Amino acid sequence: MRLKASLFKFFFIIIFNVFVISQGYSASLQEGLNAFNQRDYKKAKEILEPLALQGHTKAQFTLAEMYSLGKGVEKDDKKEFSWLKMAAEGGHVDAQFALGSMYQLGNNVNKNNQKAAIWYRKAAEQGHAKSQSNLGLMYLTGDGVIKDYSQALSWFKKAAGQGHDRSMNSIGVIYTNGYGVDKNHGVAVKWFQKAAKLGNVKSYSRLGHGYLTGQGVSKDIKKGVSWYRKAANKGDVDAQFTLGHMHNRGKFVSKNYKKARAWYRLAALQGDLEAQYKLGMMHYHGHGAPKNNKKAIEWFKKSAEQGYAASQNALGYRYYYGLGVSKNIKKAIFWYRKSANQGYPQ
Repeated sequence: MRLKASLFKFFFIIIFNVFVISQGYSASLQEGLNAFNQRDYKKAKEILEPLALQGHTKAQFTLAEMYSLGKGVEKDDKKEFSWLKMAAEGGHVDAQFALGSMYQLGNNVNKNNQKAAIWYRKAAEQGHAKSQSNLGLMYLTGDGVIKDYSQALSWFKKAAGQGHDRSMNSIGVIYTNGYGVDKNHGVAVKWFQKAAKLGNVKSYSRLGHGYLTGQGVSKDIKKGVSWYRKAANKGDVDAQFTLGHMHNRGKFVSKNYKKARAWYRLAALQGDLEAQYKLGMMHYHGHGAPKNNKKAIEWFKKSAEQGYAASQNALGYRYYYGLGVSKNIKKAIFWYRKSANQGYPQ
């Protein structure tokens, strides 16, 4: 009886001590996090570093952030990665996602989609919506994993179930194109509508296309143009280009070169190569503004130097005839050859 009482007392003391210690860790951690949030980075480091060395993942993750941004410490990519990896290996879901992103984008590490997929999966299995979405996209494209449309759809649905709008849009894309499922524009539109309600700009464009073509919804030109305009005003480069093209051609909207040029320019400034070419042509022909060969050349060069064949051909033509530039047969041949190597008709 005394033995049982002694054992009970022994285990009670152990449990009590563990509880007290854990409460102490929690209090210290919170104090460190409060200091971090209050921008007292020196104090935050003093409190968090010992906890991090003892394996506390939240402390490790916060230190990684400090070294990443140079908050209270000298910016150090190696230390950032080291603390982040410790936190990720300890199961910290945001660290796992961050590590996956680093490998996918090649930030401070060699780009490695296989490793990115491993870390995204770890976070995704813990219910991290962005990781589920990124893993779904990797399965959709075959980056870092073997392409598997059913796996892509499965992960997108998990993320969508948590209200992740980009995943809802991705599910719509899957049904639009029939990736591993029967094409179903009606189902696709429902997903685009769900994503659009949450502010997903890509879904605005998808709905615009649906209403203009009558795919999945009753054809409605007014609604189609409205959705494209909504996306373009939010900065969607594809919608901006599409509206430029509509006004340039007078399709679905009135023909208006000034509006066409304005939308093309917004898309061109975001790096859209075809928009840069179209803007160059508008300056060359004097559509929407006085004719300006110099401006035309500037826009042709932007996209030509990035490999856009039509702009390369346009530059060859202008160097050959001396339009907006000094006549230069050598440069003309250079740009003609560039476009010809891509199969552009001469």
